[in-house]
Amino acid sequence: MTFKLPDNIDPSKVFLINRSELEGRIDPNQYHIERKEAIAKLKKNNQLLKLKDVVKNVKTTTTQVSESDIYIGLENITSNTGEYIETKDKLSISSAGIFKKGQILFPKLRPYLNKVYLAEFDGICSTEFHIFKSDTFLNEFLTIYLRSDLIVNQTKHLMTGNTLPRLQTDDINNLPVPNISIETQQQIVDLYNIAYSQKQQKEAQAKQLLESIDAYLLKELGITLPEKDNSLTNRIFRTSFKEISGGRFDPDYITKHNYLVSRESKFDFIDFKNVLIKSPQYGANEEAIDGDLNNDTRYIRITDIDDWGNLKKDTWKTANNINPVYILNNDDILIARTGATVGKSFIYKKNKFQAIFAGYMIRFIIDKKKANPDYIFYYLNSSFYKYWISAIQRPSAQPNINSEEYKSLPIALPPLEKQTEIVNYILSIRNQAKQLQKEALGILDKAKQQVEKIILG
Repeated sequence: MTFKLPDNIDPSKVFLINRSELEGRIDPNQYHIERKEAIAKLKKNNQLLKLKDVVKNVKTTTTQVSESDIYIGLENITSNTGEYIETKDKLSISSAGIFKKGQILFPKLRPYLNKVYLAEFDGICSTEFHIFKSDTFLNEFLTIYLRSDLIVNQTKHLMTGNTLPRLQTDDINNLPVPNISIETQQQIVDLYNIAYSQKQQKEAQAKQLLESIDAYLLKELGITLPEKDNSLTNRIFRTSFKEISGGRFDPDYITKHNYLVSRESKFDFIDFKNVLIKSPQYGANEEAIDGDLNNDTRYIRITDIDDWGNLKKDTWKTANNINPVYILNNDDILIARTGATVGKSFIYKKNKFQAIFAGYMIRFIIDKKKANPDYIFYYLNSSFYKYWISAIQRPSAQPNINSEEYKSLPIALPPLEKQTEIVNYILSIRNQAKQLQKEALGILDKAKQQVEKIILG
């Protein structure tokens, strides 16, 4: 009997299987061709074991969480490379998994993010992680393998649930593991570690370039920051009630305000409000939900922005309600107004994707007849700006700066021609750094391909 597909169905997205091949589930993703091909590759030259036969699940949980504990959530692990990123904010948690150095943290949630981590220290983690340890395989090898495309091309088709797609424990336990010798495992670990070291060197060079931008900008503007003095003499001062009446009397503000009043530059300082079009706008208070890079409007939150003002690639979110009033336009600048990241900034470029912005951020629209938006953005990443932020923010559990205070930010404003010169120089430095970062990832990608060849035989 011949089976004919309806005309509106793409044949490349349809595949047939025998009833005998069903693995306990009848949802189609379980039998996706990409998953079947990954398993077939592994089977060709290897005896396959199941993950549950190779590792022990050593996870224990605790409700005794202290401030001194190092806590790892999904946000602390980078996608694909599995590096640990320390975060300033400590989440309020009621329970956590306990892990030891050398154990493997494998996430149940959103497997396509590929956040597998080999613990470099003892700590606690989100209960969304499984914690594995092997006595028969090298844990370093297993981490590299579980982070490879051979596994990701399986797990991303085993997810269940829409809002929080996750892996079922049985599906994780039954993941195939090639039974290769300890010597070959060590060969793979050594190869990967050499590549990882080369990657870190490239990234260090990129970081050094990016850090040089601040010194260049302050030199071009003729701004000198005060030297730090931690002596007791400079921590005690007197002021009259008249000077602080109706204002602020926190000591950090008063000491730094004295410098800000007497600041100097090669160019005139003007208040931020004088280069703005329209009033600053607070963002949308919407629920962030998983989005699709190709189809959805991105919902930009403070946590999506890195320390250099770039958007993180592995935190793509959309919102449950896209209100047009919050849609960003080209060269709009966003600044965080509260929390540990208060003052962090981002400039939106429309050629990338449509986006709206979250409630803890403020939108500023620059008058291009007066200022180059990119110059303003780079200025907002300067140490002078950060000094101003540290003076203005209120010393509380949730530091914050409102839109009126941001409007009073002193901007050293050269002529537009000079602003463009500064922008072009900084852009060239950032592009050099991006190229180094790209090369760093390329080194690791090449190593992953070599690892896969060794595994597949």
